[in-house]
Amino acid sequence: MSSTTPIKKVIMTDDHKLMLENMLVQKTAIISSFYKKNNAQSIILSFGDQLHDLALFLLCPALSKHNLPIQLIFMPDSHTDTMVYETLTKFSEFYKINLKIIPIKFLQGLYKNLFSESLNLTVLENNHARKGHTSSETLNSIRQTIISTLVKEKNYLFLDATSKTHFLLGHSPLHLSVKHTLCPFGHVNLSNLYDWIKTAFPSSLHKDIEKLSNILSVLPGTIDMDDQQLIDKINELNKYATLNKIDYFPII
Repeated sequence: MSSTTPIKKVIMTDDHKLMLENMLVQKTAIISSFYKKNNAQSIILSFGDQLHDLALFLLCPALSKHNLPIQLIFMPDSHTDTMVYETLTKFSEFYKINLKIIPIKFLQGLYKNLFSESLNLTVLENNHARKGHTSSETLNSIRQTIISTLVKEKNYLFLDATSKTHFLLGHSPLHLSVKHTLCPFGHVNLSNLYDWIKTAFPSSLHKDIEKLSNILSVLPGTIDMDDQQLIDKINELNKYATLNKIDYFPII
C-alpha cells in the first residue's frame, strides 16, 4: 500500500446530499432490473487497494431495500495493512453485508516467480525495481481473474468502482467480456467520489475513512474532461462491444 496525502476536506450541502441520494436511487433501480433480468445469484463488491472502492458502500442501503444479497470480496496481499481488514469488517457489519476474504499472497508469489524466473523480467513498483515486491498492476490482474471467475461460475453481478476519471485515463472496467459487470460511477469524476467518501458516510465511520486515506492508494490529482471526450470514449467501447458480440454496456 502506498502512503498518500489525506483527501481534501469538503462540506456537502443539503442540495448535494439530495442530488447524491437521488442518483444512488436511480442507479440502484438499474442494478436491480439488470440483476433480475439476468437471474443473478448475488451482488459482489470488491475492495483492493484504492480508496475510491469505498464509494460502492454508498449503494448498500438502497440495494438492501430491494432485498438484493450483497457480498464484499476482500483480497489482501502481502502488503495489506491490518487496518484495512479491521475497517472493512466494521463497514460490512454496519451495512449488514457478507464479507468474504480471499488471500492472494500465494498467487502473488507465483506471479513474481513467473515474471522473474520464467520470463526473466524484473517486477517493478512505482517504476523502480524493488526486490520482493509486486506491482499494483500485477496484483490487480490477480484480483480481476478471481472476480471474473466468480462472476462467470456463480452468476454473480459485480459492481465496479471505475469512475469517469479512470475511464478517460484509459483504465477500463473489469474485463468487458464479463457480461455481469456494471459501473455505477462511470459518469462521475474521481474527485466527486473522494468528496462523497469524505462527507456522505455516517459520522461514526468518518475516523475510519480518514485513517484509510492515509494508507491507501489515491490517484494523484484529477483531470477535467469535457462531455465530448467521454462520449468519444463510450463510442470506442461500444464499437469494441459490437465487434466482440457483447450485448450491453457496463457504465450505467
